[in-house]
Amino acid sequence: MNLLLKRVSGETPQQAYLAHPGSAPSLESIMSTLRKSFAIALMIAMSGTMAHAEPQLAAKDIVIVHGALVDGSGWRAVHDILTKDGFHVTIVQEPLTGLTEDIEATKRAIDQQEGPVVLVGHSYGGSVITDAVLTRRSVR
Repeated sequence: MNLLLKRVSGETPQQAYLAHPGSAPSLESIMSTLRKSFAIALMIAMSGTMAHAEPQLAAKDIVIVHGALVDGSGWRAVHDILTKDGFHVTIVQEPLTGLTEDIEATKRAIDQQEGPVVLVGHSYGGSVITDAVLTRRSVR
């Protein structure tokens, strides 16, 4: 059975071809089919594992560092949510007397954690955690 594909205006003869048993499909057609098949196979494979997967947390300790001109109390709602979800959350109360002192306060908070640590720095706190993490291997 021969099928004639309609030629779209602007197509070159190489882009339009007669599709019949034994004709070679284009590379674009092959790649499209492979992408679709791979996506379907991946969805099928992951559907079983995702439905039964228990999340494995790499870190249970979270250290939050506030920005300049504020204090740690603004992070209380986030602290409460994360604590309710089973995380150990520490909010660093930076002295805001200088970058060096703020980094040292953050290092002390990191050192008090029991396991791997996730650092969260807001605004100026990002600069603080960047320096504080340089010598700490437990930070993710």
